[in-house]
Amino acid sequence: MPWPKVFTMRRCLLAVLCSVSWLVVGCATSSSGTGDEVTDGAVEVLGEDETDPLPDDDDVVLPDDDAGTIKVDVEEPAADAEPPIDDVDYPVDDADLSFDAGTLPDVGFAFDAGVPRDVGTPPRDVGTPPRDVGFTPPCVRTVYRLRHLQSAQQRTDSESRRRASIDAAFGAGAQSISWTEIENLSDVRYIQARAGWTTYWPSGRAELVARNAVPVSWRDDTFRLVRGTSRFASAGRAGVSPSRWVTRVWLRHRSSGGILSRVAHHSVSGVDGSGRAPVAWRRMTHALDIAAFRDVMELDNVPVVGSGDFNTTRLRSLLGSEFDYDVPTSGGSHGGRLIDWVVHLPHSQQRFVGAHFVTVGSSDHRGVSAGYDYTPPCR
Repeated sequence: MPWPKVFTMRRCLLAVLCSVSWLVVGCATSSSGTGDEVTDGAVEVLGEDETDPLPDDDDVVLPDDDAGTIKVDVEEPAADAEPPIDDVDYPVDDADLSFDAGTLPDVGFAFDAGVPRDVGTPPRDVGTPPRDVGFTPPCVRTVYRLRHLQSAQQRTDSESRRRASIDAAFGAGAQSISWTEIENLSDVRYIQARAGWTTYWPSGRAELVARNAVPVSWRDDTFRLVRGTSRFASAGRAGVSPSRWVTRVWLRHRSSGGILSRVAHHSVSGVDGSGRAPVAWRRMTHALDIAAFRDVMELDNVPVVGSGDFNTTRLRSLLGSEFDYDVPTSGGSHGGRLIDWVVHLPHSQQRFVGAHFVTVGSSDHRGVSAGYDYTPPCR
């Protein structure tokens, strides 16, 4: 075969192999041998003096009977053959795709319109969020008005009169009561039997003993007992005075869950003015009583109210300025003398709002009722 025709054949074969079409390409040649061009496309054919890698001759069939035409046999794909990958519209199966949660490659297909392309941002419905999401709700604090009553019995009264005094104390509108001079067994049992109220007896049961002379009662619908204690204050003296004790209870406020406390005490008498014999002993014992009361009031820092028959008008100077004295601005609890006191230690959750006297039956003491606004912390 003449050289120019072989060269022309190889040029046409190169153009066919570079095409992305599956159609049969024909080549037209000129007899001059100066240059060839492909008439079916816009592919430029290289000149004779330019080199180009050629396919192996085994891929080209050269007929002997036609010297003027070059034919290239291209194998047609079978009818059931798979088309090239570029021509297939592959379905997307999410179950077969595994991507980094932060980066989604551009794979060239459309996503479900309900799924955002930015997979780094989760959908809005992500289940139940954690409780602490960085938002602190405002604290709405509830104020509770509570009232405490100091009530002293007259132990020498008849039983009917003492019961009338106890009834008056329970009906005075307080939620807690500190009792003094409970020195008759019938009084112990009568107080213990009151429905809707619970009483803390320091000995552990409703019996007539010295430490049970100063119990504390509270309404069951307002408080429940957390714990109680009794502190020995001073030893008694036969024919003069019984031993003295200080009682304290810690109560849980049912509506708020907060803890507050109440204290009861009865100091020895005969210490004011010129005193009553034995004066020195009474005053020494009275000082012990006041010290024990102070210690019990300061056992911890929960809101606390204490009360009692202190048998002195000078409690402010004896107990100290660290306490607030929650009594009426005028009048006395035992005749014209103010010897029954209600006090508290200043506390941010408790504010004194006023006090008044209460007649409790035929007792020789008037009760002192003190009101407080109790504001427990937010829960």
